[in-house]
Amino acid sequence: MPRQQQVAWDSCSQLSDNPGDFNARLGPEDAPFTYHTNTNRNGEHLAALLTEHELLAANTLFRERMGKRWTFQDRATSMRRQLDYILWRKSILNAESYSTFDSVGSDHRVVAARLRLSLRVPKSAPRARPDWEAFAGSPELQANYTAEVKAAYICWPRREPTTYERFLSTSEEATRKWVPTKGRHRASPRSKHPEVVRARTRVEEARRSFEREGTAESQEELNGAKQQLFSTYDRIKGRN
Repeated sequence: MPRQQQVAWDSCSQLSDNPGDFNARLGPEDAPFTYHTNTNRNGEHLAALLTEHELLAANTLFRERMGKRWTFQDRATSMRRQLDYILWRKSILNAESYSTFDSVGSDHRVVAARLRLSLRVPKSAPRARPDWEAFAGSPELQANYTAEVKAAYICWPRREPTTYERFLSTSEEATRKWVPTKGRHRASPRSKHPEVVRARTRVEEARRSFEREGTAESQEELNGAKQQLFSTYDRIKGRN
């Protein structure tokens, strides 16, 4: 293999080993107890992900001392950052980071959490819902349904009594065969709702303004835009 192709392959392999390494930092405006004093640009995307999927950054929920919050130390500058997070929904008992430099030689620390799990029986598959309106508007389907039920009783032995259970099973079989079913309606994700899109656009505009000006007014505008985005998510969720 030529050297140029070999280098490119090695670079791709190295990148694929860390698919989630995007250096997101959360600040107090997006999480309760953080190591950093503000959220960076990738942190904005992480905060949006948390809101959209109703997740929590577990290791920002507890009032740990600052020495237990950072998860990464730059080997060149010794600067510490909080870059690694455990994303979870609820029932989080504790989460913190532990030093692992001496044991594995990594510049990242292990982040561990204690969770309370509730193991439940999986839900059964949803039953098909007959579309009676479509059935009522089709004389052909009604005729086929009637013929199906009549045929079942003509073939039924006369010496055996017709029971209510027999009637139900015959009707259910004819319904499955001749009555159309309603398709399952899957709600579109809240992130694509027009109100959410407008609120997110306002956050992006406020963030660019804050990066450009860096004033207290632009910071206040950014915080207000974020709060509006969070409240919009909650409002759309309430409607569903």
